[in-house]
Amino acid sequence: MLFRYSPLIIHLVISNIGLIVVSFLVFFPSNYVEITWQKQIISIVFAALCFFGMIAVFFPNICSKIAFGNKQNNNNTINLSSDKFSSFFGIKLIHGHHSTLKQFSNHEFRLRNKSICAGCFGLFIGGFISFIGIIMYNFLDIVFFGVPQQLVWLGVVSVVLAIFSPIFYNVSSFVRIFLNIFLILGMLFILIGIDILFSSFGINIFLIGLFIFFIISRISVSKYNHEKIYSKK
Repeated sequence: MLFRYSPLIIHLVISNIGLIVVSFLVFFPSNYVEITWQKQIISIVFAALCFFGMIAVFFPNICSKIAFGNKQNNNNTINLSSDKFSSFFGIKLIHGHHSTLKQFSNHEFRLRNKSICAGCFGLFIGGFISFIGIIMYNFLDIVFFGVPQQLVWLGVVSVVLAIFSPIFYNVSSFVRIFLNIFLILGMLFILIGIDILFSSFGINIFLIGLFIFFIISRISVSKYNHEKIYSKK
């Protein structure tokens, strides 16, 4: 059993270590020498992460394969009914990929005649807001109230709640939406706060890598929850 869930445990442990490191960084602010176009480079990288993440939510199978190879459980993505996907220029965009089992009823919500995954919807909205937010910060010189430490801690709390609460609580679709919105917003808060405190290209690149790991951890938690449900059928 422990070996079966070892990827989840590894993801959560590394995510925890990363969050602890980020939390302690705020106590040791330091000014580094900025490289040319540093903010612009980091903003483009983070914006690209948000943009491609917004696209990826419509292709859950591909995301699972990237994160876990061919080991993912496909029980909830086969034989999709017409209300769980839409076609856009011949491309099938999946917006509802959960089983019709009643245990998954709080994983999706209805929008007109379509079924929408609450988690993916939240990630999409969070990615869109963060995409706009990083552009506003880096290109329009908008300063976030001059409280970078609080911004970082707000980001850390947001990420912790988004990743860990679904493990222990069977939350509603409404809560799932907001948890996933704040997962991405939390990353934005951390990036902006740390950038104000350090202006370090190296630390910012470290954060981008950590953010990717947060996303993988969130997918891993989702996979764990799905397997628990199927094991009780």
